[in-house]
Order: sequence, then C-alpha cells, then structure tokens
Amino acid sequence: MLLNIRIILVCIVVASYTFCLDTHAQTITAAPNPCIIPESGYNCTSTLSWPPSSAYDLWVTVPATGFTSIVAGGLNGPVTLPWIAESPTIFQLRTRSGVVLASTTVQGLRPSLSASPNPCSIPAGQANCTSVLSWYSSPLYDLWVTIPATGFTSPVAAGSSGTTTLPWISADASIFQLRDVSTGVTYRTISVNGQQSIAPPSCSSVSPQSVNVYTGQAVSLSAICSGTISGYEWTAAPNGPAVSGSLSSVTTGVFNSVGTYVYTARAYNAVGYSSSVSATITVLVPSPTCSSLSASPSASVLVGGSTLLTANCADLIVSYSWTALAGAPPALSNTSSVTVGPFNTTGSFTYTVQATNSSGTQSAPVSLVINVSPRICDAATTLQVNSCLAEIRNNTKDHLRVIQSISCSSSADCYFQLGLPNSPRTIPIEIYGANSSIIINRAGNPTTPIFELVGM
Repeated sequence: MLLNIRIILVCIVVASYTFCLDTHAQTITAAPNPCIIPESGYNCTSTLSWPPSSAYDLWVTVPATGFTSIVAGGLNGPVTLPWIAESPTIFQLRTRSGVVLASTTVQGLRPSLSASPNPCSIPAGQANCTSVLSWYSSPLYDLWVTIPATGFTSPVAAGSSGTTTLPWISADASIFQLRDVSTGVTYRTISVNGQQSIAPPSCSSVSPQSVNVYTGQAVSLSAICSGTISGYEWTAAPNGPAVSGSLSSVTTGVFNSVGTYVYTARAYNAVGYSSSVSATITVLVPSPTCSSLSASPSASVLVGGSTLLTANCADLIVSYSWTALAGAPPALSNTSSVTVGPFNTTGSFTYTVQATNSSGTQSAPVSLVINVSPRICDAATTLQVNSCLAEIRNNTKDHLRVIQSISCSSSADCYFQLGLPNSPRTIPIEIYGANSSIIINRAGNPTTPIFELVGM
C-alpha cells in the first residue's frame, strides 16, 4: 500500500537554534459559531477547541475595543467562553514567539425580524398592499407566518437570513415568527398588516346654496360632503354674523342688516382638506306688518272731544297712510300717530292705517272704531234741571238726564221751563225714579205744558 503523507513544518530560528513545528493539525474551532444571544440578554456562549500542545498559547482580540489578551497559555482545549457578544472576537493560536498558527472569528447573533412599510397602505378600492420582510438569523431558526383571522399557518423560509416581498398583506394581521428548528420555541415575533389609505374629503355644495331671508332671521346651513371626515371648518362673511358649531350643519347668527353674505365650508381629515363650497345669503327688508291701532286716552269719546290714534307697525317703516271712513273727521298725517277730532256728533267712526317700508311694499290695513257719546247733564231737582238746560243752551251739554226724586208740594215745584222756544235742537230727556209727575212747560207760558212726564 502506498501512503501519501504530507508533513507541513514551520521552522523558527531563535538565536543559533532552529525550531520546527508540525502545523498540519494546528487549527482552532468554535461551536456554536455564531452563538445565539437570548432576546433579553447581551452575550452568548461558544466553546473553543484546538489540538493539545504546550508549545503555543490561545490569544483573544476584540477589534471594536482594541482589547487583546492571552486566554490560555500552554493549555489544551476546549475552553468555554460565556461572554461572546455581537461584535466579532478574534481568537488565535500563537507560538511563544508570537507566530500565529491558527485563527478564528467568533461572534454572537441576535436574530432580528422587521417589515417595511408596516403598516403598508392599501390603495382605495383594493384589499391588499405590499410589505418587504427582512430577517437576520442562523440555520438554527426558521421563519413562520400565522394569520389569526383565517387560522392559516406555514413556514416561509428556513434558516439563515434574507428578505422576501409580501404582496398579499391585508388589513388582517399576519404574524411572522422566528422559531427554533429543534424545539419550535419562538424567538422573535412581528405583526404586519395593511391600512386602507384615505384621500381628503370631497364637498359638493352647501344647502341651501342660495337663499333670501329677512332682517331679524337666522339661516341653517348644511355642507354636503363625502369620504372620511374628521371635522368641518366654516367661514362667515366678513360683515356677517358668526356660525355656531363645527359640524356638517350649522346655524348663522341673526342678520340685522340688508345685504349679500357668503359663507364657505370645507371638510378635513388626517391627510388634508376638501375644496371649499359656499352659500350666498341675501338679506331683505320684510314686508311691513301692522299688528294693531290704538287710541289714547280712549276709543270712546264725548261729543266735542278728540283722541290720539297710534299705529303699531314693524319692519323699517318709512310712511303711513291714514283713512277716515263714514264721515269721520279726517286723519291728516303720514306718521305713526295722528290726532282725530273734535267730534261734533254722536256715532261710530272708523279709521284705518297702512304702513310702507323701504322695500316699497304696503302692509295690510288695520282699523279702529271711535265711539262718540253725548255730553249728559244729570238733574235731580228743579234747580238742577234749569242749570242743565242752561248748559245745553250754551252747547256744553247735549243730553238732559232727570232723576225723578222731586217731591211736588205745589204745582209750581213740578214745572221745568225749557226756555228754548226758537231752537231747532232736539233735547233728549231721560226720567228716572217713580215719584210724582213732572210737567214740562214752554218758557214764557208756564201754565201751558208742552208734555207731562208721569212717574211710575
């Protein structure tokens, strides 16, 4: 049998001596490498092994910090190292003179799992979006996915590291896990889902879009908008009353002045505003109204008296029109009040009024009846009757009212002389009571009665 034996010697000259080392077996190994750093920790454990020899030492160098030191001098492996970190650590077998015979780099691995974007944005009208999943692991771990909404679970990739594009992400969460190949224990978990993307709202109009109102009124406005809406923004006309509320429907304040007012609205959400929509409000003077017509001091007056009429009208009145009906004394005025009279006869007299405002329209008429009564003179004795007759003669009284309580002890006590032989006036006489007769004689001829009033 032919054996092919290769012997590799490393010779070192020290002073006048030459040393040769057999290096065919001078190797150093670490297991596991990389080692896995627990999720809540900072270090992991790896075991170094090398052939037995007392001619070399084990050294360590940490490039990240510049630290270097001997680990084991003239010892045989293995050596367990529980402080391996994520940054690389270099281990070397060196001769006593510093010649490096073998080297290995050991580091800890902290498996990671991420998705970007997460959440991803689902376009309007679609059900899915795309996210890129990245993981950093080792052959000791597999990547799995679980969708709780459907109960689906499956491996995605085995071991190592990598990225994968996932175009099927939906609004339902997808759970990705790095699981230990041998035990199935989950090392790291991430939930990936999509969110329905939204656009700014859209507003088509304000209702009512154009409206005429009168002074003293307010207007209710509603913005007609669609989409995802977080709120509304209303803007009042610079010279108009403010709106109350910030919802789709608001109410303006009361308009006190005529004119044209424009109100605008727009809706908004997390991504922006809609275009503005507006309503035009034209404020007019309402048609005048007259609620009543009053008289002061009274609508009942005596012959010869007067009274003050006042129209109770509203809405920017500029003039009044008065009318006297059925022979009533005229009402000469274009203002809200007018004095009528004096009334020379008894009876009922009707007055009407209409108001006109700045719109040029006229109100419906309102009316009032003035009742004129006679001036009555009361008498209970012959002397009082004669006094009343004098007042009637002087036109300060119109009506004689006799209260029959006269006791006639002689015929002379029971005569009343009218004393109006040439007067065309008719004098009404009322007799009250139930005593003796009263004889009314013509003046100048007291013995000839005109008529006799007989008490009951």
